[in-house]
Amino acid sequence: MRNTLIRKGLLVCIIWILPGGALMAQTQQICLLAEAEQRIVFEQNISGFEPQPLRYLKDTVVFEIPAQASADSLYLKLLRHFQQRSYLQVSLDSTSRGLQFHAGPAMEWIQLQHGAGLERAERWLKNELPRKSIMGKPFRFDQVLTWQTRMLEQAENNGYPFARVWLDSVQINESGQISAVLALDPGKYFVYKGIKINGDARLPTHFLPNYLGLRAGMPYSRAGVLRLRRQLQSLLFVEATANPAVTFSSEPNLPRGEATVQVFLKKKRASRFDFIIGVLPQPNSNDGPLLVTGSLSAAFQNALNLGERFSAELERLRPETQKMDVQAGVPYLFGTSFGAEGRLGIFRRDSTWTDAQGDLGVSYWLPGANTFRFFWENKNSTLQTVDTLAVLNTRRLPENLDYRQNGFGLEVQFAALDYRFNPRKGWLLWVKGVAGFNVVRQNNQITSLSDPDEPGFSFASLYDSITGRAARYRLECRNEWYVPVLVRSTIKFSLRAGGIFSNKTIFNNENFRLGGNKLLRGFDEESLFMTRFVVATAEYRLLLGQNSFLSAFADYGYMENISGQNRLYLRPLGIGAGLNFETKAGIFGISAAVGRRDPGQTLNIRATKFHLGYVSLF
Repeated sequence: MRNTLIRKGLLVCIIWILPGGALMAQTQQICLLAEAEQRIVFEQNISGFEPQPLRYLKDTVVFEIPAQASADSLYLKLLRHFQQRSYLQVSLDSTSRGLQFHAGPAMEWIQLQHGAGLERAERWLKNELPRKSIMGKPFRFDQVLTWQTRMLEQAENNGYPFARVWLDSVQINESGQISAVLALDPGKYFVYKGIKINGDARLPTHFLPNYLGLRAGMPYSRAGVLRLRRQLQSLLFVEATANPAVTFSSEPNLPRGEATVQVFLKKKRASRFDFIIGVLPQPNSNDGPLLVTGSLSAAFQNALNLGERFSAELERLRPETQKMDVQAGVPYLFGTSFGAEGRLGIFRRDSTWTDAQGDLGVSYWLPGANTFRFFWENKNSTLQTVDTLAVLNTRRLPENLDYRQNGFGLEVQFAALDYRFNPRKGWLLWVKGVAGFNVVRQNNQITSLSDPDEPGFSFASLYDSITGRAARYRLECRNEWYVPVLVRSTIKFSLRAGGIFSNKTIFNNENFRLGGNKLLRGFDEESLFMTRFVVATAEYRLLLGQNSFLSAFADYGYMENISGQNRLYLRPLGIGAGLNFETKAGIFGISAAVGRRDPGQTLNIRATKFHLGYVSLF
């Protein structure tokens, strides 16, 4: 619509207000003429428009806008508003009385045909095309633009980066009915040729195509290219120095072209050494010497340029209680999506018992390091000392027993985080399940016992009720959600749960070991032995840098121990705060937390647990 049509004959009313005695224009009132049927159309379609009319007179619509605002901008907004609502011929006409609103007829569809290009691409466009009959439906620009945008996105993500979409053969009859042809020219078909690494990063040729999901011969996808930067950020051992680029090449006599993805990567220090020191009050005394715990770990990433990972961790949870974990894995074996992983863990509970647990599995890698892992697990628990006097007096087996477990399991991890190591938004899901059998092994310290008062009693008979194989099912899961708040903050919500299930007795040394800096902060390291648990976490983080943040957190859980003769149910709570900050020398961390086992207890500030940590990259 020509601007001259909305400038001639302008009727404007100005309200003057006198604050403090000074004459100053605060608002202006804009009046449009809308008579009879035109006013009805105006009122029926003005919802959602800002600003809303101030009032309606007999044949006039009055708007109020700031004094400094342009009346022309209001008119243009009105024209666009009604055009989006099927009134394509809306106008503001100049008359001797002022500016006259005329809506014109409401346009509606009489026919929309699919062009030849759409029929060829119907397989991947089937969810974007209008399927229901649109005859008699209002014609709306935004709806047509939505169709075109979605069709272009589908074309760009299915090998047609140069597709075009338009309305062809548009016809409008005197009644305002529209017929058109929705046309698509897909252009040439393109597939990935490969990924070219620019920089000093060294990786196997098959690593990035599998990790990024851009294998040679796959259809070009614009969405796949756009998420490259975020996916590359999750790799510890490389750093992107520039945004990825795509080079298209095509021969006129060939039916398809090729797209080469250029990534700009430099080698990054990823192998690390770190330690954590815990300073805790003695479990049963607030006045005794402090208990110092420690954890040392090292991890080597891509040391052999295979994308492999090897890690080892040694923990001293309390005097004479140690824990060791070793893990190794190689992804994308022989250029496939399959990898191999193995784990070994040893836990020594002072002089009471020792656990040895290992698993070996095959992993299937999806793009972005999302994985499925199938594995075989073996676990042995051996008692070191037995309270033989208690066994003699009660003629009952202790809560901890020697056993051997074998089973098969499935582990799944999916994540969609903006930055894997200090996320601001996104989610993570991890689930692990194991099904197997448990076999109790007789302990010689128990079977060799003899009661002087009843020499004929065989203590080996205490094992009669638990001999044979017993089915065991173990399930664990972890969910995390990161919700961005303001510009540099996020709130982390986490849910951790696990359970051991069996129709036979579950022994105390089979239970999950909970508490400490990794789960349920404010408690001694792995001091709670539980058969089933749920722990919910809420944590506020103020992000100070890529790997730095200040946090305040609360952990709340429900736990039960149903092994042995007595049942134990807890509802623990832990609260605290922490700080992680990155320097050139490494990442330093400090946290403080205090906990209570049940709602009836109070939080003892004197029992606060402190943890100091340091991570060095090399």
